[in-house]
Amino acid sequence: MTTKVFFNDSIKSSIIQELTNAKHEIYVAVAWFNDIDLFNILVEKAENGIKVEVLLSNDPNNFGEPNSLNFESLIEKGGKVSRLITENVLMHNKFCIIDNHTLITGSYNWTFGAFYKNLENIVIIENDIKLCEVYKAEYDRILSEYFTYIKDFDNLLQQISDRVNLLRDQNKSGLLDPNWILNILDKNPGQFMLSGGENSDFNSNFDGQSSVNENSLSEWWDNLPSEWCLYFNDKLLPNGRVNSKPSDDALLFLKNLESISVSQYYTQTYDKYYKINRDTYHINSISGLETLPKLNELKISNSNFTQKSIENLSNLKSLTKLDLSLNQISALPLNYKLVNLIELDISNNQFESLDFLGNLPNLEILHCNSNKLTGTKGIEKSNKLRVIYLDKAVFDLPFVSKKLTEIGFEPVDFESNTIQKLERNL
Repeated sequence: MTTKVFFNDSIKSSIIQELTNAKHEIYVAVAWFNDIDLFNILVEKAENGIKVEVLLSNDPNNFGEPNSLNFESLIEKGGKVSRLITENVLMHNKFCIIDNHTLITGSYNWTFGAFYKNLENIVIIENDIKLCEVYKAEYDRILSEYFTYIKDFDNLLQQISDRVNLLRDQNKSGLLDPNWILNILDKNPGQFMLSGGENSDFNSNFDGQSSVNENSLSEWWDNLPSEWCLYFNDKLLPNGRVNSKPSDDALLFLKNLESISVSQYYTQTYDKYYKINRDTYHINSISGLETLPKLNELKISNSNFTQKSIENLSNLKSLTKLDLSLNQISALPLNYKLVNLIELDISNNQFESLDFLGNLPNLEILHCNSNKLTGTKGIEKSNKLRVIYLDKAVFDLPFVSKKLTEIGFEPVDFESNTIQKLERNL
């Protein structure tokens, strides 16, 4: 452990040096922050895939003044900014934790006033992991105690977004009851949605079930691509005939599916001698699955899928787990982010790059072995990724292992001679 003390003119340059050396993560808790030089380093680090979080007091000097920093630019690069909004507690801390290795603390706020006008001090302590963990625990405690509303509100916004997307899809497909739509249009839609009384009808039509009456369920089934009708009938219901329509309660069950798994899909027919013939009919598109509002796990493997087969992937916004292994996909055609996706399996495909990771901000587990990767381009875009399955031959490339090590990944024992499992302690 080493401890250094700095005063006045030597403070800012010392902070700049420590921030520049950061390789994995930076946590900043300061009451006031308007120093553009320090801020630009944080933006650059976030852009390079380093985890950057900032905790501030809710003060006009931080937000709304002419010299206030553009914290949105840090957020756009993957950083996180939290401002403590309370009536009786001031976030007056001044500390920074870097790579769980270096601690900066003292009287110094990260402001031009502190640099040009004040008598200040900081202490920089290195190689004291336990002390860093104590400060990080306090950082986490503040977030968990004073920022619970953020998670609650985010969950509410996600529910609203999911429901609005569901209604939009149903409306475009003609699945909503026209009388119900006219009833909504006859009122103030916004007020109708948010009011405490009349919105009971609106909410009942928001639950993913009530809004789909018997007629609209039947229309939903009729509008499904034939291969998905066949799959639902053959694998999830007992009759197995593509030209049959399930009962209304079965349709409602299918409409609310949460998980689908398809692999080398075929149907069975019998010839006149009662011998089984297998007529293979691979599912060739995910089109139609966007009408399943609760679908959160999807597996389509060994089905000759290409990126054209999944061109509507960004419409499956509720997915938390996606398995596209054993196909012929070379890219994920994402126009929008899949913000809920946590685990992705693209093993045994044709990928040459991991650039798509920037569209999966909450991805934690990635299976990407057995592709055409010759490097890990794009891996720095995924700040929450903690587990990777990669070809050992790729990992053994010196520039690959060096890069993964620099951003915190370490190889762990795994029962495979050809696949390397890597983990990162976030």
